[in-house]
Amino acid sequence: MEGIKEELQSLLDRQRELDGHIAEKQNFDMSEVFDRKLLAFVTEVAEMLNEHKGIKYWKVDRTPSDRVLEEYVDGLHFILSIGNDINFDEFYYVQVPADVDWVDVTLTVIDSIGGIRQTIRAQQSPVMMYGRMLAHYLRLGELFGFSTAQVLEAYADKNAINYECQRVGY
Repeated sequence: MEGIKEELQSLLDRQRELDGHIAEKQNFDMSEVFDRKLLAFVTEVAEMLNEHKGIKYWKVDRTPSDRVLEEYVDGLHFILSIGNDINFDEFYYVQVPADVDWVDVTLTVIDSIGGIRQTIRAQQSPVMMYGRMLAHYLRLGELFGFSTAQVLEAYADKNAINYECQRVGY
């Protein structure tokens, strides 16, 4: 997705605002829910893959549903929130090979989640591991055919929905 890295700080800022709103509305400290965010991100990745249908090798019809982008953006909300929690403010670019397929990229994203937990437990900074996870997640969006404009628009739409959910007591 050409240009998404240039929008990264803006996305992180918008997510920080949403997280602050949720924490205030729900009356908790975001640092208390870090592991739950990791699990929520895993869940969103799984939901995205379920909608993509590429993992369903046993099915004849593996045509992706229209909800793949929606689930991708749900995951983007959580990955940005995780980045904010670890004070990620700089994109540590990780070269994702051009010839890698979506399966490899997805497994790298999932592997990185465990790596983040391990580095935190070892009292080390998870920023490099997070940069790896984020770069691969962004690459996954490219491999699924999403443009930067599509992702940014879907993120803005979902962000508005998230605020509305908080307003009505979701």
